[in-house]
Amino acid sequence: MLVFSKLKTYHFVTLVAWLSRGLQAILQVLIMSTLTQILDVTEYSVFILISSLLVWFMLADIGLGYALQNKISKLKSCGKDYEVFIANAFFAGFFLVLLFVLLTWLISFTLLPVYLSGVAGEADYQSEFMMSAVLMICSGVFRMIYKVWFALGKGYWSSILPAIASLAAYLILLYLLSINKTALYLVFLACFLPLALFSMLPYTVYLYRLRHKINLKIEFFRSLLIKSGDFLFFGFMSALVLNIDFFIASQFLSADQIVQYSTLLKIFTLGMFIYSAFLMAIWPVFSEKIAAKDSEVVLEMLKKYLPIGMIFIIFFTLLVIQFGPYLYVFLIKNTSLNITAALVVLFGVYFLIRVWTDTFAMVLQSGNNLKPLIRILPIQALLSVIMQLVLANYFHIYGLLIGVILSFIFTVVWYLPITSYKFLKENSGHAPSI
Repeated sequence: MLVFSKLKTYHFVTLVAWLSRGLQAILQVLIMSTLTQILDVTEYSVFILISSLLVWFMLADIGLGYALQNKISKLKSCGKDYEVFIANAFFAGFFLVLLFVLLTWLISFTLLPVYLSGVAGEADYQSEFMMSAVLMICSGVFRMIYKVWFALGKGYWSSILPAIASLAAYLILLYLLSINKTALYLVFLACFLPLALFSMLPYTVYLYRLRHKINLKIEFFRSLLIKSGDFLFFGFMSALVLNIDFFIASQFLSADQIVQYSTLLKIFTLGMFIYSAFLMAIWPVFSEKIAAKDSEVVLEMLKKYLPIGMIFIIFFTLLVIQFGPYLYVFLIKNTSLNITAALVVLFGVYFLIRVWTDTFAMVLQSGNNLKPLIRILPIQALLSVIMQLVLANYFHIYGLLIGVILSFIFTVVWYLPITSYKFLKENSGHAPSI
């Protein structure tokens, strides 16, 4: 009955996540179309490059969110109190915001002009960047509330609130368009303020409710910080693999090519959200089953759901090939996109690999076994940077994508399944079968 109850819980969380992600997917398409009516090609490419830094600013919680999620799942399985860990982690979050805002401000004067030099020329976007950075840092830290909800079986809120934030952003952009306000800083404010607010408000309310649990003794932080450091390293290495592309694109691609790359990446990422939402929903289930040495259940779920995710990406790629030209015209208003079927297929291959590797990475993370990831990701990150730099120089937008695909094939595509199976075998009463 316990397993059945858990299955019902994560299926409900996944259903809500899919509905919310579906709404977000529609809204992101509408937002992109609206942005290209408000901004010209150069401004839109600047927006793309700055907003692509969101993934890096999401590391501002230094891995505490994932560490806290696993800690809660483990304590729940033992019937122990976990609220003291939530209270202390949330309290520390406000200091993290101040720290990373200061660090970002200090380095922005040197790095920002270099980063935007390929598309912005001599224009100064320092104020727009810092305003956006503050809001993205807040989103990165305060999203810890979303991880807590997943651990408590309330992960539907972690999908509903970002969907509401996207709706708010779209409505604000529509208003800016209607009154002909095209200032870039207003666009950044419209896009990132709702995202920050809809994590900060519940985070603050939750901390206020647990304020009596705040205990600044070091032992409450030590157990979280040990694991959060691993998650931070993993997140940083993942960002080097998956999100160094825009740094390289800013130096090797034209503004039009950056728009092409960003458009396809956004389309496929929205498709990937459907499977990612499911992975986040079953993460706590995997954590509890691994902690209980019940790895056979994990293996059965992997064999059932991984092929479905891969088939979905293949089908999604075919849809983009077939209907992409109509979608591009709707999405991009200020320029025409010459996107070939070959480029779409490359994106499909890349996200097919992502479904495979993200699934096995989640297995290791849910069991707090980050050593295999920590060993392999620096190698992949180095390969990814080198290959993207070399291939983008010769093959431009195609080379950028081929470089990251090759880095996956040479490393995690084969390494993560092997290490995941070994880990599950060690956490089972007998060897599970694949």
